[in-house]
Amino acid sequence: MHFSRFYYLFGAAISCTFIFSCGSRQSVHDLLRVGNRKFDSTLIKSAWQAYKEATETDPDFDSAWFGLGMCKHHEAEFKEAIKYYSKAIELNPKFVRAYNNRGLVYGISGNPDAELKDYNTAISLDPGYHMAFYNRGNYWLDRKEYKQAMEDYNKAITLFPKYAKAFFNRAEAFTDVRNYTAAIDDYNTFINLMPGSGDVAEALYLRGNCRFQLNDEENACTDWNKAKTLGFPGAGDQIKKHCK
Repeated sequence: MHFSRFYYLFGAAISCTFIFSCGSRQSVHDLLRVGNRKFDSTLIKSAWQAYKEATETDPDFDSAWFGLGMCKHHEAEFKEAIKYYSKAIELNPKFVRAYNNRGLVYGISGNPDAELKDYNTAISLDPGYHMAFYNRGNYWLDRKEYKQAMEDYNKAITLFPKYAKAFFNRAEAFTDVRNYTAAIDDYNTFINLMPGSGDVAEALYLRGNCRFQLNDEENACTDWNKAKTLGFPGAGDQIKKHCK
């Protein structure tokens, strides 16, 4: 299971957007900062109240509408999330993160054409926005379009060389096309970048699977044992089947 596209709706609302100056309308910026802090602390109702008050104070404040979209996105109210992200885009047609996040919600809602269109728009507006490449890579991976998925993961990693999740998902793509050596390299990088992550156990388990495919049973068993120690389900079964 690769990292899903649901990542990267957090921390995306910004204090200053393209259509007004940072020195004006201080009260709505204060409300936005409060909303962002509450959202990052998963105090979603409090965040909603702050973003909502900001839109009532200034109906043209695109980042506050984006914040409302984040709240609804987090609460899995996807129709409402699309509405608020779309309002942010209406107010600011160059709002890259709003396109990216709306694409996420379209994907979850079963509208893949709109999903891909939004990722493409985000990338065309900001070719340096690594998150949109990552999310589009996941779009292609879900459809087993491995060449396109790898191209997008490669671009995301070029833009952000410590992008651990992109290495993890690219490893899945390499595994699916039976390039086990490349997959192992990517799992190695992920583990080095995220040594304390709860996902290390899965990376160890999957790296063990790749090593087994390359007839490296000794190191495969070492990985599965480490994964079992970390509590990853399924590792014990692999040990029973393949390890002495």
